[in-house]
Amino acid sequence: RAQKAAARCIDRTSAEPAPQPPRKKSQQRAATSTTQKKMGCGPSKDKAPPPTLADKVKDKVRIEHYGVLGMRREGRYEVKGSELPDGDTVIIDPCNADFVHRSGPQHAGGAAGAIYQFLNIKTDPSFAQQVKAEIKGEGSCAYHRYGYPTSKHVIHA
Repeated sequence: RAQKAAARCIDRTSAEPAPQPPRKKSQQRAATSTTQKKMGCGPSKDKAPPPTLADKVKDKVRIEHYGVLGMRREGRYEVKGSELPDGDTVIIDPCNADFVHRSGPQHAGGAAGAIYQFLNIKTDPSFAQQVKAEIKGEGSCAYHRYGYPTSKHVIHA
C-alpha cells in the first residue's frame, strides 16, 4: 500500500501530462479553436479627431469684436470702432424664423435694423425669397449676397 501511494504521488507531479480519454470531434474542434490565432484587424491606432469647421477656417477668418457695423457703445454714445464692412466681410444677422416669414426688414429695429439700413433693404416689406426658403426654424440659417456691383455678404441666423 505504501508503494502504491508513493507511485501515485510521483505520477501526479511528473512533467508529462497524464493520459486523457479520447475526445469527440466537437471537443477537438473547440480545443483547437481556442489555441488558433484570431483573424481580423488588430487594434486601431489612436488618431487625431477630424478637424472641425472652426479649425478649417480659423486662419482664413478674422472676427471683429465690435458692435453693429463697426460701432461700439461708450457710455451713452456710439463711437467708431472700425471701418464699414467691405466686400470680403460677412455680416451675421441675428434674426429668427418668425420675423423672416411674417415681418420683413421694414419692421426691424436695433442691431438688425442697422444691418438692413446698411444693406439698403430697410424699406423692403419682405426678405428675399431665397432667404425665406432657407430659414425654416430655430437653428437654420441662410447666406445671401446683397448689392451689385459691390457685394455685401450676410448670413441670416
